[in-house]
Amino acid sequence: MTTRSARRSRATSLLRREFILGAIDQHLRHLTQTITDRSVGAPGNLAATDYVRDAFWNYGWAVDMQEFEVLDWVDGDAWARLDGGVRLTCSASPYSSGCDVQGPLVVASSLDDIRQAKTDGAVLLLTGDIAQTPFMPKNFPFYRDDTQQKIIATLEASGAAAIICATPHPPMIEDGDFDLPTVCLTENAWLDLSAHEGREVHVQSNCRRRPSVGRNVIARIGKAERGTLIITAHIDAKKGAPGALDNATGVTMLLVLARALAAYDGPYAIELVALNGEDHYAVPGQMAYLSSQPDLGKSCALNINIDGIGYVEGKTAYSFFQLPPLYRSAAQRLLASHPNACEGIQWPQGDHAIFVQAGCPAIAVTSQWLLDNMHTQAVTHSPSDQMGVVNPERLVESVLALQRFVEAI
Repeated sequence: MTTRSARRSRATSLLRREFILGAIDQHLRHLTQTITDRSVGAPGNLAATDYVRDAFWNYGWAVDMQEFEVLDWVDGDAWARLDGGVRLTCSASPYSSGCDVQGPLVVASSLDDIRQAKTDGAVLLLTGDIAQTPFMPKNFPFYRDDTQQKIIATLEASGAAAIICATPHPPMIEDGDFDLPTVCLTENAWLDLSAHEGREVHVQSNCRRRPSVGRNVIARIGKAERGTLIITAHIDAKKGAPGALDNATGVTMLLVLARALAAYDGPYAIELVALNGEDHYAVPGQMAYLSSQPDLGKSCALNINIDGIGYVEGKTAYSFFQLPPLYRSAAQRLLASHPNACEGIQWPQGDHAIFVQAGCPAIAVTSQWLLDNMHTQAVTHSPSDQMGVVNPERLVESVLALQRFVEAI
């Protein structure tokens, strides 16, 4: 007869440090090097979800693939040129439609500039104050900036042939629901262009949109006597980013925990969920998951969201949201008290937010360095986000700590 303690011993024996380190290396290499594009809807993203599904199955979990429609995007070269002038290299705004247009150049640095200018058929150069802050997608479900919404609506009604964004923080617009072709120029390049308002400018962008599908991967074990413990990590990455820290490390944690918790027979059901869309303008996987969970606030006993764990500098941060005393006590003792861990600030930019908004208690796991440098760091969402920025030891420590925490509660 297999007792609960025997099962725990078996699970613990599977979590030798050598095994964890080997598994971490294998999963990270596959997700960031074998697969080269995990943006939602891309072939690499579908390959990543297949990889995670197969691993969950191999560890004995029941697995559901939750499919949804999504807009994928293929980048291409882009440029702008004044009539008879030098061609300026641009970058296409992610998820913009392509174009090959020309029209008179109109320069605008405010909403009033756009409203007062003759923009029909023009190429609109946005610069100055209006281009300082990236725009939120116009249909983003969890946050709305009314001022930006007015600017977006005015741009879409302007009749402009294309938009050039001269912004210090490209891309300024990343939105597949925005209807005007959009490219970005560096600040230095736009100075050469802005002095020629009224002259004809030709803009070409060879990017394209394409319909595709994405999938959430949901693995389950156990009976929900006390509700469901839902452990999440987003599997997608930004276009052009290997996504090691954001968020191959989180998915790797799910895969290692799938083996560690395979023999769990406690009072909770456990769901391991690879959500697909945290870095996509429409968060499509999160919306699909929420639509399938109308009673999430009642059924979810606790969410643990892992995103950005394992940076080479600093500690692992565990941030607590709405934790009842039993969970908070165990979390402080078993998670945040480790020498290489700490209690982090409450931060909203992650998938735990959808659980907190539904009234669920949550723990968000990330790197303290990311919290300290949230508004200035240039690692995530960039080509720099490779395996070299990850310290696997932080992942080992967190796997063991989370296993002990789950068993304790």
